[in-house]
Amino acid sequence: MTVLERLEIIAIQIKSIFDETQLTQFLAAKGLNATDEWTEDAESKIWLTYADMLEVFASNIQNYSQGEISETIDREALLELARNIRMRYLSASRSEIYYNEEAGNGEW
Repeated sequence: MTVLERLEIIAIQIKSIFDETQLTQFLAAKGLNATDEWTEDAESKIWLTYADMLEVFASNIQNYSQGEISETIDREALLELARNIRMRYLSASRSEIYYNEEAGNGEW
């Protein structure tokens, strides 16, 4: 299975909104090549890519209503899902955390 195929499985509900080129660009933004074989190491970046896709989708939602037919999508629920994915899969290294040198005691 390739990285792109794994993303398509994870994002099955919204993948039809994006074409393959766009999916490839989302993956490239996370440093992944769509044609590479999927590995467990790439899983967190794939999920973070999915969070990016959810945010893009949520920012372009237009509710539809015409006569008796209406479609409403909960934008906040999509953004909450993206936040939860980021909380689970994002990791910060020590160098990314602010170091307070002015405190004089070398606290982080």
